[in-house]
Amino acid sequence: MIKKYPNTKGSIELEVTENALIAEPKKIGKELLKIRNLGVSIALDDFGSGLSSLNHLKEIPVDVLKIDRLFTSGIESNSEDQAIVKSIVNLANELNIATVAEGVENEGQKEILTQLNCHFFQGFLISKPIKAKDFCQQFLQATNSDSLGAKASLENSDV
Repeated sequence: MIKKYPNTKGSIELEVTENALIAEPKKIGKELLKIRNLGVSIALDDFGSGLSSLNHLKEIPVDVLKIDRLFTSGIESNSEDQAIVKSIVNLANELNIATVAEGVENEGQKEILTQLNCHFFQGFLISKPIKAKDFCQQFLQATNSDSLGAKASLENSDV
């Protein structure tokens, strides 16, 4: 696809769950590096929810850490969730890895995440799940007006 449509280079992101890395992280890391070298961004999805290993951040060419909703959903009322998210964001920033907070559903969560320097937000506050064709139409309109500043989720859409 990247060879056929060279303008998409840098616009495609592959999400990999932590659990997918458990068996052979070094081997998977080498394969992901090949994909990354094609211009595809690599996102580590649901970070913190599985059998997390900080070693994955050394072995896997990660561009984006997606912070699991387990931590963002309680960030307004749970100091432990807030401390965990703060630590993840700080670690990611030190490693030059972008962060996406999953499951952001209200302005209070977004405000705290903004104060913690989280880069992007994903969840119902940004967009409810939408059909792929509707996403493409909205994406093209937003891209043309240069106003796309949030990531929308296609989870549970009728693709």
